[in-house]
Amino acid sequence: MSTAMPEFEMPAGERAPTSAALDRTAQQHPGTAQRHPGTAQRHPGTAPHVQAPPRPASDATDLTAEPEASDDRVAQRPRLVWRHLLVAGLVGALLGAGIPATVQGLERAAAAGEVDAVRALADDYMRAIVEGRAADATAMVPPGSAGDEVAPDAVLAAAAPIEGVKTWQVQVDGDAASVAISFRTGRGSTRILLDAERVDGAWRLVTSLAEPVSVFASQQGDVAMIAGTPLIDRLLLYPGGYTLDETSGPVLRTAGERFTVDGDPRTAVEIFPTMSLEPALATAAGEMAFRAAVECVAAPDCPLQSTDGLDANQGAYVLWHDGAAGTVQLVVPLTSGVRGPAVEMQVRMHYDAEGVPTRWECGRPGEYEGALTPCPALG
Repeated sequence: MSTAMPEFEMPAGERAPTSAALDRTAQQHPGTAQRHPGTAQRHPGTAPHVQAPPRPASDATDLTAEPEASDDRVAQRPRLVWRHLLVAGLVGALLGAGIPATVQGLERAAAAGEVDAVRALADDYMRAIVEGRAADATAMVPPGSAGDEVAPDAVLAAAAPIEGVKTWQVQVDGDAASVAISFRTGRGSTRILLDAERVDGAWRLVTSLAEPVSVFASQQGDVAMIAGTPLIDRLLLYPGGYTLDETSGPVLRTAGERFTVDGDPRTAVEIFPTMSLEPALATAAGEMAFRAAVECVAAPDCPLQSTDGLDANQGAYVLWHDGAAGTVQLVVPLTSGVRGPAVEMQVRMHYDAEGVPTRWECGRPGEYEGALTPCPALG
């Protein structure tokens, strides 16, 4: 085996360290040779330097020389101080928080505007009712059913107005809304909910407070009147306290009945006008009933045994009146003494346009379903 060390050749473009460089290395690391004093002795054949082939002088490079300054230096970026970063972060956070806060503020303002619009609409509606402006109230909220008739301004203006109107709560949900209102009437305090809807960007109420009134005995418009306006059955009236006109005609008289409308459809309004015959006609009706009772007693199947002690001067009560047909249905009591037993007779009077009776019809004592026959003529 050969003990000769192999020879190495430096790659092209590189040169072995010079002796001067090795000397500087030794000076910078003086303990290196001391830590390995026997290296050369253990390897006597080791060459201290491996030299590469000489290179042209133009390609020689001194590794220890300082690099020359270059004009093509890359421009250095300005340094960002931590204070700059902190300020930028705070500004971004404030801007990020401010955008949703602004949106929420706009949404709250828009919602408040919708609530105010619905509240103002309800206030205008209730003000029209309080001030007796039925036509204006009806224009704001038409009746719910086609064909319904609302009493004119004169009727509402003649009523005792509602009091203590308050708006309690307004709720808006998209294009639908509701407003709770309360007021006082003759029946006490009323609290009701008005619904509203938005159509073509504008709010309108859809709940009407005009309530239908049931008038006992239909077609009695010439008897039940308010401010000269006949009250037909199912006429719509706004909330308030009403009083019927006192009337006195050729046939009937009416007293000033009072009633209250509260605008709540759950509380029906029924009017029973107190009607009475003119005194002369009431006397004639009593005489007709008494004669019919005497004639009945003569028949074997009459429920009345005798007319002794009967008194026909207790007046006549009006059951119903049909002004168009000129007919009045009456009940005439026949009493026995001041506190004696009473017998009632059905009597129907027909009259002409001037109120003059044209025909009398009488029933049997104590019967209410039987057919009526012509009353005995007055002698």
